[in-house]
Amino acid sequence: MRDITYNRKGRPGPTRCFTLVEILIVVVILGILAMIVIPNFASSNQDARDAALAVDLATAQKAIGLYTVQHADRGPHLNASGTLDTANVITRLTSKTDVHGNITKDGTLGPYLPEWPKNPNGSTSLAKTIIYGTASPAPTSGSGGWYYNTSTGQLSAIAKPVQAPKVNPRGATPIL
Repeated sequence: MRDITYNRKGRPGPTRCFTLVEILIVVVILGILAMIVIPNFASSNQDARDAALAVDLATAQKAIGLYTVQHADRGPHLNASGTLDTANVITRLTSKTDVHGNITKDGTLGPYLPEWPKNPNGSTSLAKTIIYGTASPAPTSGSGGWYYNTSTGQLSAIAKPVQAPKVNPRGATPIL
């Protein structure tokens, strides 16, 4: 720092202030530190999403397991007559049911989840959807947030859901 003969009020006397070069050096140092720190925060966001996904998957699997035990080894994908009914899986897990799996307000069993979890790695519109099938191992990409194997009763997270392509406002090629 250097001495200036006039202070801010215009009176004679030394005042100490920073030169432009000193300020620029501080700004450059702060920029370098930001370049080092910011990538660490970006990876921690993905780590948090992965942890949330693991907790949600474990919770949903436990809810499906409890439902299956309380309904005579009949999973939530089967209706009271034992036929495949994938349209009501989420409703059976988030509502009350009777011992036969019928959804009713007076049911003695459930709800097993307050709401169906969303896959944090999925798109907003598809994160709560379930794709049903018998593929083993479960697909790692698809158009839903979750994959439910109807033959084994296992739930898996779809890690990289395929999103519908966004349409260019001018009607040209899709934007991916």
